[in-house]
Amino acid sequence: MIHKNNVLTYGIALLACVALWAGNVCAQTPSWQKTQEVDLTAFRYTTEISPHQNEVPTVLEVPIAVGRVLNKTAVVVGDEQGTQPSFYISNTERLDVPMQVIVKGAVNANNLSDRNLETTVDFPFDEAGTNKISITVTANQQITTSELRLVLAPNVAHPHTIALYRISQNLPKIILAKTEFKGSTVRFPKTTASTFVIEFELAQPLRLAEIEFVQESEEVRYEAVRFLAQPNTNYTLFVDPDRQYGTISSQGMSLADDEGVVTVGEGVLETNKLYRPSDGDEDTVSDMYDNCVSVPNSDQVDVDKNGRGDACDDFDRDGIVTIKDTCPLVPNSDQRDTDSDGVGDACDEEENRLTERSPWIPWAGMGIAGAVLIGLLIISAGMKPKTGVQVETKEDKVESL
Repeated sequence: MIHKNNVLTYGIALLACVALWAGNVCAQTPSWQKTQEVDLTAFRYTTEISPHQNEVPTVLEVPIAVGRVLNKTAVVVGDEQGTQPSFYISNTERLDVPMQVIVKGAVNANNLSDRNLETTVDFPFDEAGTNKISITVTANQQITTSELRLVLAPNVAHPHTIALYRISQNLPKIILAKTEFKGSTVRFPKTTASTFVIEFELAQPLRLAEIEFVQESEEVRYEAVRFLAQPNTNYTLFVDPDRQYGTISSQGMSLADDEGVVTVGEGVLETNKLYRPSDGDEDTVSDMYDNCVSVPNSDQVDVDKNGRGDACDDFDRDGIVTIKDTCPLVPNSDQRDTDSDGVGDACDEEENRLTERSPWIPWAGMGIAGAVLIGLLIISAGMKPKTGVQVETKEDKVESL
């Protein structure tokens, strides 16, 4: 009994030690590792915020470096608190001239200038055709600009090429000759005009959230993030996501009221070490630069140099992308593959079925079967059954004696 009691005691002590160790590990685990509500790898920048000195929950306001953040959205994570609702402030003196976006055939083109990342415009895309789109941006008076900003919807690659024009006396004048599109910002020589035309060539479907010519008359005054902070709690601020990251309930809390707000920190943003650029097909190439956004192709091979990777191209224009086409270079929309060797009948030069490689085999088989049948008939005919079989009886044996 004593031995059993000792074992029980040791077992309880071991469980207690494990529990203490686990508690210590959890206490030392960074708050972002305990956060499951949002994808923190979507955010480009981060900054640490020290605890405030108040004894009650207080709304803190953290200034953000102006001009660095593209998508003005933030998430706050607190030790033992998880993700917290936040409010992004962007006070801008709107001295710039309002501009209207016109896209032929699109009824919701103004979504591209409403400063709302949730509203987007889809552009038609023909797998078999040449995909060129033209976007006109106009103002009621001349503006001066040298920079164009584009915000892509999540999991979308940028256009293949871009060209910019200004309209002068109803004629287009080149600002930027057609060039390969890279990044989300296009810079060009300073230009003054009231109407601009943007021409894109697409290699993949395009969905845009915002288009903006940055005007020299625009003056940004202040940007900051507000959130409700608990006493004696460290927080980490994550800013500027490149894709959808999840949702956080505000629990009915309002952070727009200026009363009782305490400004803290300098808002110096550091690169988020957790950041992983959006990569919908998980081929290690970020969506913005991926020539096949929806099909994994880490090699990015593009034989015909059309900006669309071979993995999602359709060379023979039969409606089947190369990676799925049983005959990538020969039209075969039916995808028929009689011998199931992965090569369509339309381009299969060597059949894998034995009878198709050697058509004499069926005839030889039938010949052999016929010869065997004839032989069996001959053998059967030559065998005569024995008749009058005599059986020796006991009487016969006695007589023989």
